[in-house]
Amino acid sequence: MNNPDIQRILDFWFCDSELDSPQLDSRMDRWFSASDELDTQIQTEFGTLIEQATAGQLDQWTETPQGRLALILLLDQFCRNVYRGTADAYAHDKKALKIAIEGTMAGDHKQLNSFERMFFFMPLQHAESLKIQEKSVGIFNALAETVSGTLHETFLASAQFAELHRDIVAEFGRFPHRNVALGRPNTSEEDIYLARVDWAPDSSTVVFQRESRDQTRLDLMAADPATGKSRIVLTETSDVWINLHHNLKFLERSPGEFIWASERSGFQHLYRYDLSGKLLAQLTAGDWAVSKLHSVDENRGVVVFDGFADSPLEKHLY
Repeated sequence: MNNPDIQRILDFWFCDSELDSPQLDSRMDRWFSASDELDTQIQTEFGTLIEQATAGQLDQWTETPQGRLALILLLDQFCRNVYRGTADAYAHDKKALKIAIEGTMAGDHKQLNSFERMFFFMPLQHAESLKIQEKSVGIFNALAETVSGTLHETFLASAQFAELHRDIVAEFGRFPHRNVALGRPNTSEEDIYLARVDWAPDSSTVVFQRESRDQTRLDLMAADPATGKSRIVLTETSDVWINLHHNLKFLERSPGEFIWASERSGFQHLYRYDLSGKLLAQLTAGDWAVSKLHSVDENRGVVVFDGFADSPLEKHLY
């Protein structure tokens, strides 16, 4: 079946060219970060197809592996973009999951490349079922082993997200961050989520991230391990979504000071703080994003990170 709409969807989502590692990292930022611009673009270019897919008018697309993938994208990914923050964003997850499972049984995924398989199987990561989540972890870890070299880290991160989703469903039986959109009340256990625990260099303080279940508030907390008392060091807020990260490094020669990443400017950048919550300096700035903080050379006063300062399509080490 030679359908131009199917090819248009695949070209838009994956780009009509092979993705190397820097391009893929940039594309993953586009795939998995909230963007009003992208949401609007998808609504404009694919809104009619989304309506047709949700009404069952494109079910015949499952006759080919590429058509099945395009239909999964419409139901599972594009609905999340155009209906962001509403119940409609998740309304067609079960149908997308059914299409993915049937396609797996038919072997359709074997005719797709690794990037395409990632989204072919994505409905499994979105399922509020522990059994399916366990299956998802196995699939995404196996997928990471199909790529090598510089791409392996990126696909391994996707497998780690599968494990995170599995852990959330194992703990709560569902995704609490959907509760507001779906009109579900939070349980007392769902109101906050603790993650990313680190020790200060002198082992006198435990630092951890505490995120609200709607993922719009993130507190960096400091706790005394001897007394168990904790306090807020700093708070990040967003109207849409706050991403957890590992970009926290303590300075050994400046006790109580650390490097922290924040998206408060609209782009993730690096800042220097002390444990009182005082901002000491902004280390990077501009209309580009830091991706990962690798190390700090305190003798030279240098931080080493990778990011997109030169091009949104190319990640470099700085």
